[in-house]
Amino acid sequence: MTPIRTALVTIIISLLYAVIRYNIAGDVPWNQFPIFIVNKATASSGVILLGLAGINNSVENRHRLGLFASACLSLHCLLSLMLLSPANFGGEFFQANDNTFTVIGGFALLCGALGLLGQAVLWRRSMNTVPNSSPSLINGLGRILLLLAAAHVSLIGFRTWTQWSQWPGYLPPITLIMFIIAIGLAVANHRKKRSPRSQGH
Repeated sequence: MTPIRTALVTIIISLLYAVIRYNIAGDVPWNQFPIFIVNKATASSGVILLGLAGINNSVENRHRLGLFASACLSLHCLLSLMLLSPANFGGEFFQANDNTFTVIGGFALLCGALGLLGQAVLWRRSMNTVPNSSPSLINGLGRILLLLAAAHVSLIGFRTWTQWSQWPGYLPPITLIMFIIAIGLAVANHRKKRSPRSQGH
């Protein structure tokens, strides 16, 4: 499958799951679709595409998937800034008494900010890399970004991961799904990077 088709399929599936879980099975009104729902879908798509880029055998496809991932994650950051307020994340990010950040909320945002910085480094390196010159832009950075994504979503949503009876339509939270996928892709990336070394011994 080409990078464009992979990106489109990933985005469509992520968007459909968010709509089914939050709008149809849940109680999120449809007027929240342009920001809230799209934000969920772009975050999920960005993490998945980032992980898929790392395990792709083609340097050109890896480059393109990485750019699609960066675009999705950049949009996620912009939409998140629009949504970031005590009204939307009162119990997760903000203290009830003075609306300052909670410790967990602060670390979640820190992981997101570090991930954004890492994406900027990858983007910059990608723009300056001669096509087909190297199988990896920066060794290990993609895996670090996946682990930061796993930490980010776990800090945001871990409280709801065991509350199965409260899941809309008994559908798992996107944060839980993304945590599992991010860890799985990080492990797959690590094994792929180490496999040539193992064969050489």
